[in-house]
Amino acid sequence: MKSIQRRFFRAFLLVILIAVGTEVVIVLRAVTDEIEQYDRLAGELEITRISHWLTGYFEIDDSWEGVQPYLDEMSALSGRRLVVTDAAGMVVADTATDASEARLDRSWPSRDLGYREDHEPVGRLYVSREQTILQRFRSRMVRSIRRALLLGSGVAIALALLASMLVARPLSRPIRELVSVAENVGHGDFGTRARVPRDAELATLARTLNAMMVDLETAARLRRNMVADIAHELRTPLTNIRGYLEARRDGVVTDEASTAIIESETALLVRLVDDLQELALAESDALRLERQQFDLRTVADEAVATSMPTASRNGLQLERRTGDDPIVINADPVRVAQVVTILLANATKHSPRGTSITVATAECSGFAEISVSDEGVGIPADELPHIFERFYRVDPSRSRQTGGSGLGLTIAKHLVEAHGGTIVASSEPGHGSCFTVRLPR
Repeated sequence: MKSIQRRFFRAFLLVILIAVGTEVVIVLRAVTDEIEQYDRLAGELEITRISHWLTGYFEIDDSWEGVQPYLDEMSALSGRRLVVTDAAGMVVADTATDASEARLDRSWPSRDLGYREDHEPVGRLYVSREQTILQRFRSRMVRSIRRALLLGSGVAIALALLASMLVARPLSRPIRELVSVAENVGHGDFGTRARVPRDAELATLARTLNAMMVDLETAARLRRNMVADIAHELRTPLTNIRGYLEARRDGVVTDEASTAIIESETALLVRLVDDLQELALAESDALRLERQQFDLRTVADEAVATSMPTASRNGLQLERRTGDDPIVINADPVRVAQVVTILLANATKHSPRGTSITVATAECSGFAEISVSDEGVGIPADELPHIFERFYRVDPSRSRQTGGSGLGLTIAKHLVEAHGGTIVASSEPGHGSCFTVRLPR
């Protein structure tokens, strides 16, 4: 697997090569074009200067006789071979050889020689294509510029690669640290935390990874606790059933007494399995809701009526508080009634005799509210964030007969959230608790 630092280095190298190579090509092309244009303009200017001098010579002498020495002098100054022909095209002067032996290349740059625009040319000037000393100097200058550019580009690439190595190392270090933390998480170590770097993107990634590890650690802890709690909840009734079966086999207890106890313990097991199945459906979003329009007050009244016998046996008084107007919502009435029943059962278990439990319904900001408040022992502030967790009991010493399985509030929370609502708990130790459910209308 390729390292991040190596990838950074290769990316920097590619960018540097493209940038420097493009710059070298553009600069060399621009320098070459400028020098070629300069040579062309200089040549045109030189031919114009010589042609004007020769035209003036012919204007004074009215012939080309004696022009050879002057043409040789101009050739020496320009560094080129110059040839002059008369109006008939015959060579009259040549700086390289005798005019009678001259071989003229008429493809050379040339210029008509005429001292008046309205007259025919009196001759023609030809300039050879061979390089002058100045042109050779300019060619050498182009080669020097090319070598300097290539050398400078090599130095720039080397320095840039060195800088890229120095830059890539601190950039890749936090990424390697995050990879190391992620590998630890993959091996089940949720205790380590990633260091938050200063870069915004990497800092966001580190914080997200840390939050994920907290969630995974919480999920792992809850999973372990759930397995332990399920084993504990199953062990108690199964132990009782096994004990009474052994007692029956040994003749210690009568069949009628043991049968009733075994049936009671079996009912507890069935209830626990049903609660677990209900919770699994709710947590996997597989819970089906049969939505319909109904009055929330009616469901609250039915839940109160269902819980009234249990409350009476425990010496509790159930009270209803509601308005005159119906509170119509679109929800599953059976599931909503189940939530209210769970809250009432929870309040009944934790309320002392002689106190009252109040069920209130109201409408608030487009939401339907139903609350169950009691005058029980209350819930400590540090326990409130955990009361909706699976198998959680505020008092761990309570048995499942007196304290329940610890699944009721968890199931109620998932049922409410399945409707798009919220459930919150507030409590003051020694003065009771209040659970409030808000459901969208």
